[in-house]
Amino acid sequence: MSFTKSRGNNHYDILATMHGYDIGSSPESQNDLYDVWETNTDFFDEVCQFYKDITVVRCYEQGGVCDSEEE
Repeated sequence: MSFTKSRGNNHYDILATMHGYDIGSSPESQNDLYDVWETNTDFFDEVCQFYKDITVVRCYEQGGVCDSEEE
């Protein structure tokens, strides 16, 4: 993941790699083995859906209620 800080448009981008992607090689030589995803509302909805029944990771919506003992 990388964080882009620009006035009014701060965001994270995700580098999604496929099996066989080599971190040590240049991305240009592996165009068919990766894709860059910009995070957006749909992405966060999918992440929350994925972790819905998993107790190790908790997802909270902005303005939602935190049910843990620690804030």
